[in-house]
Amino acid sequence: GATASELPQPADTPTALPSATDTFAPTATAPTATVTTEAATAPPSPTVTTIPPAASDAPPALASADITASAEATKAAASLTPTSSASATATATPSATDLPPIFAYLIATPTAFGYVDNGMESDCEPQSDWLPYTVQEDDTLLSLALAADIALIELREGNCFNPIRSIFPGEQLMLPRRPQSADMGAPVFPAAGERMTAVGCESELASIHAPPAMTELKGIFALIGNAMMPEGGSYRLSLRPAWSDRYTDYLEFDSPVEDDVLGLINVEIFGPGLHWLRLSLIDDTDEIIQESFCEQPVVFAAPQAASRPRSTS
Repeated sequence: GATASELPQPADTPTALPSATDTFAPTATAPTATVTTEAATAPPSPTVTTIPPAASDAPPALASADITASAEATKAAASLTPTSSASATATATPSATDLPPIFAYLIATPTAFGYVDNGMESDCEPQSDWLPYTVQEDDTLLSLALAADIALIELREGNCFNPIRSIFPGEQLMLPRRPQSADMGAPVFPAAGERMTAVGCESELASIHAPPAMTELKGIFALIGNAMMPEGGSYRLSLRPAWSDRYTDYLEFDSPVEDDVLGLINVEIFGPGLHWLRLSLIDDTDEIIQESFCEQPVVFAAPQAASRPRSTS
């Protein structure tokens, strides 16, 4: 065949094309008869699968089958997250055991802007006339409330903590007075095979549906049930460690609930062991409505020190 330096003038074009019987280079298997000086690097497949980018030119026409496949691929790509190459099943909706989305804002979770909720209520100032206190290794919010002789809700509100905010060794909070030695009993755990059942819960107006009695719980969990109090009333959630005979008020709301989330509870606020959860209906005079309560026994697991986040103080 003729080399690039021996190409004839345009007038002699007929002599530049190799005939069908010419012996060309052994690798010259290009699917078309178009003359090219780079025939040896032609794609091995006769189907064109890539289109060179051209910023100003309109894209070359594609076969209808290619256009359909490209459109379908674009739709599929748009339905996936930019950072995931997994199938659509990888982004399935949360399971029924996940926390309800309506409460998710309370949980310390990184956001798109790198901010982490520190468990503090907005537009709130801690009690400036209280005394600073550095949290010790075995302290819980419940133990400090008892030691400072203050209600748990008051202690939480005095430090602008949201209901599921826990405390960690080394951080500083405010107490109304120096904590005294509280009568804290040792955690009580049920014996192997020991079963306890709910108390009360006879009225569907005040009932706890989940978690079931004697469930072992850790971290933050949702309490599900009914709280159908009369107009002007409220419902109250209280907890009692098995070593104590006194309930501590934890949450109170004035909106009725029917087979839905009554509240979120962080077990680290109370410490490990057997606890009783109590749901009470309150009337418009702030009195507990008789026969409208439900007490459920559950077990709080001991937190692992390695899983505790560092203090933000």
